[in-house]
This record gives sequence, C-alpha cells and structure tokens, in this order.
Amino acid sequence: MSASCVRRPGRRVIGETDVTLTPGQLVVVPAGRKHGFANNSTTTLRIQSTLAEPVFEAAYDDKRETPRRWLPG
Repeated sequence: MSASCVRRPGRRVIGETDVTLTPGQLVVVPAGRKHGFANNSTTTLRIQSTLAEPVFEAAYDDKRETPRRWLPG
C-alpha cells in the first residue's frame, strides 16, 4: 500500500515510526505492517491511497471499533 498526503500536513505511523508528511510526500507501507493516520491540524486531512489488493480490511487497536471490509464493485 502507498499513501500520499496531498493537501495538508498529517502524521503517519508505521509500526513504531511516527513521521509528519507534508503535501506531495509519499510513503510506502510494507505488506502486513501496522499503520495509521492522524490529523495534527484543525483543517481536513486529505489522503490518496493505492492498494495492491482488491479487498481492503481495516482493523483497530481499540476493540470497541468494528473491523471494516471493502470489496470491489
């Protein structure tokens, strides 16, 4: 998976690494690596992602959140 921070600065966490991305930067997340986004401003964080797999599943550290799965079509 790759994700690009396109409009506003935002935090990106990959494993134990926490980085701030600026507009136009790209980060590649290795398969199976725990990762997430955080908006560190008062404006809307807009990201664009390219996924290698046709199915996307989101799971959360907070077990109160329901896992979500997106299928093509």
